[in-house]
Formats: sequence, C-alpha cells, structure tokens
Amino acid sequence: MLPDHVKIADSVIFQRLRDEAIVLNMETQQYFGLNGIGTKIWELLVETGDTGIVLDRVTETYETDRDTVREDLTRLVTGLIQAGLIKPVAV
Repeated sequence: MLPDHVKIADSVIFQRLRDEAIVLNMETQQYFGLNGIGTKIWELLVETGDTGIVLDRVTETYETDRDTVREDLTRLVTGLIQAGLIKPVAV
C-alpha cells in the first residue's frame, strides 16, 4: 500500500551519478541504486513528501498509464521504506 506522505530518513545521503543516483542510509548501510525515473521520483519525494503529487507529476511527465505508475511507485516506495531510506508520516 502506498502511504500518502513520506519523509526522508535523517541519516540518508543522496548522490547523483549522471542520470542515475545512489541513496545510502549511513546508519544501516542499506543503499538503493536508482535509474533515471527512480531518481526523478526521489527528487519529487524530497521536494514534496506527497506520493499523490509524485504520482501526478510522473504520470504527466512520462505520459503513461496512471495505474502502471502507481504500481511502480508503490514498489519503489515500499523498497525505500524497507531499506530505511524513507519513512511514512501522518500529516
């Protein structure tokens, strides 16, 4: 299930490498490699913290099916939460 809002964990380092990026949790040493779209999603999560806004922007930017974007976003956000890189938050 996709949380409505997320927050980047305090101990996270983000490093862009051309069109891709690495996200590392310094406490747990868990990391994630992100492709171009994953990097864009990460940046939107940092900027807004709102997964609904991220869903809207990615769907518009890449002119793709909203349900497909929701599935991919849910999978990515779930993985980021499991790696301790982001946390679901209530607003």
